[in-house]
Amino acid sequence: MYNLDLLEGSPPCSSFSMAGSREKAWGKEKQFREGQAVQKLDDLVFVYVETIKKLQPKVALLENVKGLIQGNAKVYAKEIQKRFTEAGYNVQLFLLNAASMGVPQKRERVFFIGLRKDIDLPKLELSFNEKGILFGEILDKTDIIQTLRNAEKKVWHLVKYGDKTLANAYERYQGKAPFF
Repeated sequence: MYNLDLLEGSPPCSSFSMAGSREKAWGKEKQFREGQAVQKLDDLVFVYVETIKKLQPKVALLENVKGLIQGNAKVYAKEIQKRFTEAGYNVQLFLLNAASMGVPQKRERVFFIGLRKDIDLPKLELSFNEKGILFGEILDKTDIIQTLRNAEKKVWHLVKYGDKTLANAYERYQGKAPFF
């Protein structure tokens, strides 16, 4: 044993993201431009659990996207739990939203938290009820304005709720959209 208190890992989530290819990419090898080895991304959650099994930390945490517990991906979630158990851990599964923790974004994530079976601690109970933080509460337009070019500064005060770019405001003002 390596006497680790905590091992935390977040294997790549694109295989389970609701925005990605999901099932279409499962089991397929992928080569990345950055030069990593050819690999199956959906298997990396299991590689991480094997690492947990080898290192035997007191607590092991695996974080991933909400899509891991939705639809056909539930099979992966059940297999992760099974492998945690086989590795010697009592595992709990949590779906947590960063917004309820005072983080200014709605970001739901799945957490598998494993406690090594030889450690006698009660089950975790997680409850977060922080007030959400809206973007407008933390936006400081003066910081943004200092980084804008002169043409952009002239348009900045015309930006309205719902505009996705400065071009939206400029188009309302001049009838054309010169900005990207």
